[in-house]
Amino acid sequence: MHRIAYLAAIAYTVISVLYVILFSSGNNPSVYILLLFFGLQFFAVGFLFGNLRAIAMQPLGHIAGIGAAINGSISTVMAVPITNYIGSFVSDSVLPLFIGFSIFGVLSLLVFMVLKRDAKLARV
Repeated sequence: MHRIAYLAAIAYTVISVLYVILFSSGNNPSVYILLLFFGLQFFAVGFLFGNLRAIAMQPLGHIAGIGAAINGSISTVMAVPITNYIGSFVSDSVLPLFIGFSIFGVLSLLVFMVLKRDAKLARV
C-alpha cells in the first residue's frame, strides 16, 4: 500500500507540474487535452486516496466503522477550506487548479519522504 500510494503521489505531482509548465502562458488548451490531463490526474488520485485510506485504517481494524467516519470527516473538514481558496482563483482558466494540485502534490511527496526517513531511523 505504501509503495502504490507513493508512486501515485509522484504521478499526481508530475502530471500537474507538467500541465503548469506546458500551459503557464495562460492559453487554454483544447478541451480534449484538458480532459486527458484531468483523466490522468484523477486516475492517480484514485490510487492515492484508496491506498492512503487503507493505510490510515490499518490500525483501526477493531473499530473500522467509527474509524472510517472520523477519517472521512477530518479529511472533509480539511479539504473544504483548501478547495474554496484554490477555487476562488479559477475564473476562465484551470491553471490555478493545476497550480494547487502541484503545490499540494509536492507537499505530499515531502510528507512521504519525511515518513520514510523516520521509518528508517526507527528500524536502526
